[in-house]
Amino acid sequence: MEIAFALGAVMIALDAWTGYHLQALLAAGKDTPATKYSRGADYLVLIAWPLLARASSRREWLGVLLLSVSAICVLALAPSATGRLAALVGAAVLGASFLSRRIASSCLVAGTAVLAVFTPLLLRALAENRSLIATHLLLTSHLHVSGLHRLEIWDYMSARVLERPILGWGLWSSKFVPIRPDELSQYVYADAHGIYPHNQWLQLWLETGAIGVALALTLALVALARIRKSFTPHFQPFGYAAFASALTVSLANFEITTDSWWAALVASAYLFAVLALPPVHPSQAGRCLA
Repeated sequence: MEIAFALGAVMIALDAWTGYHLQALLAAGKDTPATKYSRGADYLVLIAWPLLARASSRREWLGVLLLSVSAICVLALAPSATGRLAALVGAAVLGASFLSRRIASSCLVAGTAVLAVFTPLLLRALAENRSLIATHLLLTSHLHVSGLHRLEIWDYMSARVLERPILGWGLWSSKFVPIRPDELSQYVYADAHGIYPHNQWLQLWLETGAIGVALALTLALVALARIRKSFTPHFQPFGYAAFASALTVSLANFEITTDSWWAALVASAYLFAVLALPPVHPSQAGRCLA
C-alpha cells in the first residue's frame, strides 16, 4: 500500500509538473486534467492517514518517510489548494491529539456542530465581503478564480437557504435554484446556468434543509465516537486527523452525491479498520478466515 500510494502520488506530481499530457490522453478531452488531479490529491490525503498510522505504529520509519515525501510532492505540484489545506488541518489536529486526545476530540465535536449549523450564515458573511476578499487576494498575489467563483456561488445559494430553511428545495435541486437578476448583475464568474455549491454542508441546507443537516451531523458525530471508542490509543490521533481533513474538503469541494468522494471516505475507513488489527501469524490465518 505504501508503494502504491507513492507511485500514484509521483505519477500525479510528474504529470502535473510536465503539463498534464498523460491525463489529457486518458481523459480524451472530456474534462480538464487539472480537475481530475485536484480530486486525486484530495483523496490521497484521506488515504495517507491510515497508512501513516500503520507505519508509525510498527516503527517503520522508512515507510513514514516514503508516505510523507510522496504526499508533500503531490500536494506541492497538483492544483489542489483544498488538498493542501486539508493536509495542514489534519496535521495540526494530529499534533494536538498527541498532546491531548480528549481535548482534540471535544474540539472536533464542537467545531463540526458549529460548522454544520452555521455554514449558511458564515458563507453569507464571506460572500457579502467578496470584494474586500478579492482585493486582499490581489494584494497578496494569492488570487484564485475558483475561490472568487465560490464566493459568488455561496452568495445566492445561502440566500436561497434562508428562503426554505426547514425542508430545503429538494435533493439534486442546487443546480436549478433561481438566481435573481439583481444577483447576477453583481457577479463576474457565476452565471445563470447553475452549478453545485462547492460546499457539502451548504448543499445539505439548500437541498434537504435543517432535517438533512441534522441527520448528516449525527452521522459525523457517530464517526467521531467510533474513533474515540474503537481505535487504539496510537491510531486515534490519526483517525481524528483523517476526520479533520475530510471535514475540510467537505467545506470547499464535491457534491454530497459524488460517488468517488464516498469511495475515498470508505477506503480510508476500511484501511483504518484493517490496518489497526494486530499482525496475524501464518499458522493462525486459516483460523481467522474461518
